[in-house]
Order: sequence, then C-alpha cells, then structure tokens
Amino acid sequence: NYHLALKLDPLYLDAHAALKKLRWASKDKKHIHDSYYYACKILPNSAQAYCNLSNSLLESNELNLALSFVNKAIEISPNHSLAHHIKAKILHSRGKYDQSIIAHKKAIAIDGKNSLYRESFGHTLSKSGKFKEAIIELDYAHKINPRRSGIIGALTIAMNEMDDPRATHFLNYQKHIHSKIIGVPDGFNSLRDFNEALHKEIEAQHNNRPPPFDQTMRGGTQIPNHLFKGASGLVRLFKDQLTNELLKYIDGLKDDLTHPFLRYKNKNFQYTGAWSTIIFSSGYDMSHIHNEGWVSGVYYIKVPELADEFWEKGEGCLQFGEPPSQFVSAKNKAQLLIRPKPGTAVFFPSYYWHGVRPFTKNGLRHAIAFDII
Repeated sequence: NYHLALKLDPLYLDAHAALKKLRWASKDKKHIHDSYYYACKILPNSAQAYCNLSNSLLESNELNLALSFVNKAIEISPNHSLAHHIKAKILHSRGKYDQSIIAHKKAIAIDGKNSLYRESFGHTLSKSGKFKEAIIELDYAHKINPRRSGIIGALTIAMNEMDDPRATHFLNYQKHIHSKIIGVPDGFNSLRDFNEALHKEIEAQHNNRPPPFDQTMRGGTQIPNHLFKGASGLVRLFKDQLTNELLKYIDGLKDDLTHPFLRYKNKNFQYTGAWSTIIFSSGYDMSHIHNEGWVSGVYYIKVPELADEFWEKGEGCLQFGEPPSQFVSAKNKAQLLIRPKPGTAVFFPSYYWHGVRPFTKNGLRHAIAFDII
C-alpha cells in the first residue's frame, strides 16, 4: 500500500518514512533508501526528490552520497532553500563548519522565516565557537516558533557559554524537575506487584529489533508505536494513574507568561507520544530534547540491582543539563543526576537536555517515556 501511494505521489514523505521504518524494523538496512531512489528515477528533474534522498542518507550518516545528491538538487534548482539547508547539515556532520555556514546563509537568504533553518544554523555557529552570533539566530528562531524545544535547547547551550543571565531563567532544574512515586493502582497490593505485572505485559511486545533509527537509545529495545494509543489492560491503568500525577505537577507550576516553559501551563493536555524502552548492560540514552512535548517524563518499571557505589558514580542515572557530546564543555555539563527507582515518575520541561548514563554491570532497566502537550 505504501508503494501504491508512492506511485500516486513519488514525493509523499509519509509513505517514504513509513517504508524506511518498516525496513529498519525488519533489519533490511540495505534497502531503506530504495523508495527515495525510486522517486528520483521517476522524477529525474525534481530537486525535491533529490533533497528527500539526500536527507534520508544523512540520517544514516552516508555523508558522501548525501552530499552528491543534494548538489544534484541545487544544480536542478539553485534557489531551493531546503537543498541548501540539507547541504549545510551534511557539511556540519563532516566537520566543515565554515562551508556549512555559507550553505546556511544561502538557505536563510531564500527563506529567512524558516525557524528550522535558523535552529540548525545556530547549532553550527555554536560548534564553530561563534556563540554570540548563535544567540542572535536562535533568538530570532524562538520568536518565530516559541514552542519548539530544539530551538530553546540550542539557545541554552549558547547562553551558557556566553554567561547570558537569561540562562537561569530558562533553566531551573530544582523547581521544574519533579520526581514522584505514583500511587498504587486499584487491584494491586503494592507498586512492586503492579510493576512486575506491567513489565510482563509490555515485555511481550519487545523483540530483537534494532533501535529506531530516529531515536537516541542504544543497547536495548524499544517499542516503535505509541504505547498509549488505544491503551488497554495494565497500560491503560498506568496511563490513568500517570495522568493524575501529571495534573498535580501542572497544578504546582507557577503562572508566568514571560517564561518559555510556564507560559504554556495548561491542564488540558494530550499525550503526543509514549514508548517502552528496555536497556541492558552498557545500554544508555544519548543526550536529547523532545520536540513533540511541552512536558516530558519517564516512569521506571524495573531498574538494575547495583551496589550503591555504582549509583554514586552516576551509572544508570538520568542526567539533566549535559547537551550532546559535541557541545559538552566546562559551562555545558550535567547539572543534576537522578537515580532511577521502580515506581517513580520524573517530569520535566521538554527542552531540557537529558539522557541516561550507561551501567557497567549486568542488569535490565525497563522504563516508559512520554510527552504531553
């Protein structure tokens, strides 16, 4: 059916993305770009088709191929803003920051109100050490798209490096990160019993798939679908319990229309995503933010049984404040570590950089992560 959709419209990105995910899930990495190649064959004079292919190759870190095809797109359509944007990201990934900046400027000259272009430009400027310029670009992007976590996350990196006083306004780890043991759901004598049953129910949906190519988790398995969509059984019971705790968390937040997080305070929310992850020994989650959320969180079903000395070193802990490794510095580093405990939910602003540190001993960590907006 996806192939039929692409015959009707070779540029239909939803069908391309779905086919890519299906092939990835079935471990068919060799053919994950086939539909994009097909579109270029059917539409050989389409700059958009070559942009789509190059972006897919970029996601798989096939940088030389990606660059060759995006250059083809620019050859077909020299003023194609997306082509210059993708080229800028490819050059950034290759460490060619000066060339990347030139490509970013071309994309913005064509489409200056595209917040994603300016967000990406801000990252490249920060990586080049041009933090003052990065703040200017990202401030503008934030005005265009004030809800996007990626823009705020990139902005806080540059703010920290420049000792911008606004950083403490944007980032208040003590006030806005909330850790809570949820109540025991009806029908269970203890959270331990509930978590054991919940683990067994969800574990059956995991299998030996590679991690989703667009996710940051490594060394484990992840259910690719929205866990709460059409939830039933214990998952539905957990969702209801979690919703009650989230309402309490939102109730405790202050009203502040000047704050990038608090300005959107609203108890009328929906789950934009929920996914189950099981991480094994040496597994971890790279530092990231959540563009699909206003509030994000995690609930711990099972955690490894480690000696206190390992937890004290931060192994297996949830960390906040440390950005992706390329931006880590004396001013951009972990600010808070939270030891995971079964039955505990942690809520936080979706634009906070966070990740999971690896643990070196044998063990299993089963968690449910989620976003609301």
